[in-house]
Amino acid sequence: MFHRRGEAAWARFITGRYYATSMVGPRGQQRLGNSGINTVLLGQTLAFATPGQSGVGGVCSGVGFEWRTAKHVSMLASVQYAAITDSSNSLRYGF
Repeated sequence: MFHRRGEAAWARFITGRYYATSMVGPRGQQRLGNSGINTVLLGQTLAFATPGQSGVGGVCSGVGFEWRTAKHVSMLASVQYAAITDSSNSLRYGF
């Protein structure tokens, strides 16, 4: 599977210790090969078809906030959202 992602990001120091970022960009995935998955369960071969399109696209966006507590120490919180053309979406967050 190929995964492509473009991103434009903006960053700004709010004060000397607080830093904010935001981003937006396109996203795309393309499946390689056929749409079947083969597996073996208790000696029997099972074949499954994977649903969905072989290529999808969408848009992703996110925001982040960083607090620099000391010279080389900082804390970060961020959230990213992605909407895809196959009616799926995802929300990722981190601390």
